[in-house]
Amino acid sequence: MSYCRTTLVEFNSEKDADEAHADYSKNAPSEFPEAEILLSTRTGPTSAVVTSVYPDKETAKKATAARNAIPGKSCTQNEKHRDASRRSDFKSG
Repeated sequence: MSYCRTTLVEFNSEKDADEAHADYSKNAPSEFPEAEILLSTRTGPTSAVVTSVYPDKETAKKATAARNAIPGKSCTQNEKHRDASRRSDFKSG
């Protein structure tokens, strides 16, 4: 069964949101090659919903582990974008 991860993000500024969105668009496909769907939707000037869908939960876990092994990366954002976000709420299932 497919496994979905969704993150709701509120950035500190529109500029921070622009930079994070551009980074995700450019890098997510190579950072999460196992994902069946990668979607980043701007929901406002400083907010976004980021969704990834994997074939199953185990594949999603492996993708997170691989991402965490990259210096300066976390499972949802790189260090720069994590500092640029005021709040993020992570859901999976």
